[in-house]
Amino acid sequence: MPKVYQKKRQFPKRENDFLAQFMKPFQNDPLCWFFKTHGEPMQTRGIPDILMCYGGLFVSFEFKIMRNGKLNVTPFQDYTMDKIKKSNGLCFVIWYDDSNGETGIGMTRYKNMEDAVMWVKSSLIAISQIPCAKFKELEN
Repeated sequence: MPKVYQKKRQFPKRENDFLAQFMKPFQNDPLCWFFKTHGEPMQTRGIPDILMCYGGLFVSFEFKIMRNGKLNVTPFQDYTMDKIKKSNGLCFVIWYDDSNGETGIGMTRYKNMEDAVMWVKSSLIAISQIPCAKFKELEN
């Protein structure tokens, strides 16, 4: 019986697959600790997908897949990210555009995911090295 060639169906990229691929370079970084939240019924709504401590900074990432030119950030996620920013934490909405394969952070587009990861890592390293007056007061 001859083998029949079947073209594999292209499924849209899943948010968890994108998240795992994006976070891979952070796994062995000695300055980094992160935790992947799971949207369980007993969990507070709106918590970002990744909670991270990077060089003493509190950072959160919300991952989204852009479909039909839209990112679906919920009001709960908006509220939580606003609270994190007001408490001097950092929030990033990181997205993947299913139509053209581009990755983005906020309003900035990157042709490939590696460039986006490098931007995040270099930004976090630079920010973590800025002396904070509040911490200096505590040290004295």
